[in-house]
Amino acid sequence: MDVLYHMSQIKGIVIYGNVDMPEIDSFAPIETALPHQASWVRGIDKSAIEKVVNSAAGVIFCNNDFPVDQTPNAERVYVLCDNPRLRFAQYVRMKQQSEQKWDIHPSAVIDEEALLPERIAVGPNVVIGKAIIGEDCIIQANCVIHDNVTLGKRVFVHNHCCVGSDGFSFERTQSGTVEKFPHIGACEIGDDVEIYPFANIDRGTLGVVRVGDGTKIDHHVHIAHNCSVGRNCLITAGVILAGGVQVGDNVWLGVGTTVKEKKHIGNNCFIGINSTITKNVPDGEFWVGSPARFVRKL
Repeated sequence: MDVLYHMSQIKGIVIYGNVDMPEIDSFAPIETALPHQASWVRGIDKSAIEKVVNSAAGVIFCNNDFPVDQTPNAERVYVLCDNPRLRFAQYVRMKQQSEQKWDIHPSAVIDEEALLPERIAVGPNVVIGKAIIGEDCIIQANCVIHDNVTLGKRVFVHNHCCVGSDGFSFERTQSGTVEKFPHIGACEIGDDVEIYPFANIDRGTLGVVRVGDGTKIDHHVHIAHNCSVGRNCLITAGVILAGGVQVGDNVWLGVGTTVKEKKHIGNNCFIGINSTITKNVPDGEFWVGSPARFVRKL
C-alpha cells in the first residue's frame, strides 16, 4: 500500500476502507477486476453504483461524493478523489515507476561520447550516438537516438523510434541532378515527453528541432527538419509535420493530419481528424477538413 499512502498525501484525495489489504499487483476494467487488482469508476449514478457493487476489485478510484455506504465491502479500498480516471492513471504510473528496473541491455550500442545518467533504462538493440540523455529516461527496443540529440528528464521512447535522423532536403543542379542539403543541426526533446512506436523526429538542417515539455507523440508520426512543437501537445497517430512547421502549446492534432511546410499553428488549437493545414492557424481555434477551414473559436 506504499503507493496508495503517497497518493493519500495529495490534497483532495481520501483513502477509505481496508488499508491493510494485500498489495495490488495489476489493473483491470472494473467489470473484471479481481481482489488483487485496482480499477476506477466515474460518476455517482445508479450505473456507477452497480458497477462497484458487482466488482471484485481490491482498490477502486471513485468520485469524492461517491456513496460508499451503498457498496459495502470490508476488504476493499476506495480512493475518493476529484477525477477518478486521472488519479487512477497517476496511480498506475507511480506503481510502474516504483517497479522500473534501471539498466542497459548488453546488446545496446552506445557511443563513448554519449552522456548518460545513472538512472536510465535502455532496451535491446538500441543505438545511441553522441547524445545527452536526462534522468529516468526509458528507451525501448530497436530505437535509434542519433548524434546531437538531447533528451530531457523522464522521456519515454517506445519501440522502433528514430530521434534526430537526417532530414529530407535537396537542391537541383543546373544539369538536373539532385544534391542533398546537409543536416548538421540538432534535436532537443523536453522533459516528460512520450514518443510512441514508429515515430520519427528529424534534426535541424543547421538549427534545432524542438519538442516541448509534456508533449505526447503517437504511433507513425513524422516531425520533419526545422520543426518546433510546444508544450503539452497531443499529436495523434499518423500526423505529418513538413519542414519548418511551428506548433504552439496545448495543441491537439487529429489522426492523419498533415501540416504544410513552414506553417504555424498557434497555442490552444484543435485540428480535426485527417485535416490538411495549408494556412497559418491563429491561437485558440478549431480547424478541420482538407484543405482545413476555420470552424469556431475555442
